[in-house]
Amino acid sequence: MSDVELSFEIGAYSPQTFPMERLGKYISDIGAMLGEEQFVQFVALEAGSTKIVHRVKAPAVASVEQRIANLAAGVEKNKGSNDAFDALNKRLKEDNAEGLYRRKDTGAVILKFPGIKTKEPEIIGPIEQASVIDGILIRIGGRDETVPVSIQNDNVIYKCTATRELARQLGSHLFGNELRLTGIARWQRHETEGWQLDRFKIESFIPMVEKSLLESVIELRATKSEWVQSADWAEHQEDD
Repeated sequence: MSDVELSFEIGAYSPQTFPMERLGKYISDIGAMLGEEQFVQFVALEAGSTKIVHRVKAPAVASVEQRIANLAAGVEKNKGSNDAFDALNKRLKEDNAEGLYRRKDTGAVILKFPGIKTKEPEIIGPIEQASVIDGILIRIGGRDETVPVSIQNDNVIYKCTATRELARQLGSHLFGNELRLTGIARWQRHETEGWQLDRFKIESFIPMVEKSLLESVIELRATKSEWVQSADWAEHQEDD
């Protein structure tokens, strides 16, 4: 199999007006989308609809073609490629442009980037309702009567607020055990991301203290003892 040259066409700028930093970001995203970094080489920046021409060396052609085919079909096979495609499309939208990806030898379009024509996701809401969230307090501070608070649950950061008095109580739990917080949540629903917490007004909280194995065993034994005593009592009642 021979080398293949591909062309990423941007409906914005010209080779003379393309900011170097912006061009570098496009090139970096194209490389991430294709993978096979050792076998993908920059060739030239051509005029017209500005074309970023690059060469895929023979050993990587089959792999790159499969990635592009998956992207064109909307099949999520490689997260890195999908993320890079989204980044490219976002840059095109910011530049008020669309993008086309072609084989240089045939001129065939093998991938399209809607860019400026990308449909905005529908947002429903917001709605407010009583809710509960769990997490670790990672940030607290501010001078206003309403104090900003950040709660982390795995990789999710919740933006919350609290009164000064409640913030003072929370302060001793900074980076401590997980907390369970109750309050009023404001939710918005995104077409692609589902329901997202916009903000959370904390009204109360309790520490979720983790029990040691010894504490759990003692508690279990105490519970078992209560069962035995209850059973003995019931047996005596029957004897009477």
